[in-house]
Amino acid sequence: MDLKDDLSKATDNFGRVAVILLRLSRSLPSALSVIPDTLLRILCGCDIPRSVAIEAGLRLPHGGRGVVVHPGSRIGRNVTIYHGVTLGVSGPSQGAPEIGDGVYIGTGACLLGAVVVGPSARIGANAVVLGNVPADSTAVGVPARIVSPPNRPRAANATSAPLPDSS
Repeated sequence: MDLKDDLSKATDNFGRVAVILLRLSRSLPSALSVIPDTLLRILCGCDIPRSVAIEAGLRLPHGGRGVVVHPGSRIGRNVTIYHGVTLGVSGPSQGAPEIGDGVYIGTGACLLGAVVVGPSARIGANAVVLGNVPADSTAVGVPARIVSPPNRPRAANATSAPLPDSS
């Protein structure tokens, strides 16, 4: 069980509660796991079934409020999932998303179908991802498009540059 690693990455109390309940649910027999699953839904407002394959280091800032994950999804190591995210299917016979290691998924993003998100990729807030996202790239928009592909220098952070003088 990777509870110690998960708790070291949690940034707020609700995030810690969500991770504890997720790990507790997976460590109990099926008949007893309904208790932490129900508490997870009531206290944290997220729906993450025990069948989801989750590696160590999951971060759920804001306690994972509104996060919905399909039971067939896979989540890699050190993934950050902000509130309101949906990892689901786009049809009855579609596969579920597979999230690589070190991925950041912004608020309100939807990843639908058998998409594969490569390691260290970033999904922008409210993006609707319907296709694969390469490693080390950024996907934004509806439908999502790649704005920072791998092997291409990223633009400097706008907040790091001095602001023009308005006087």
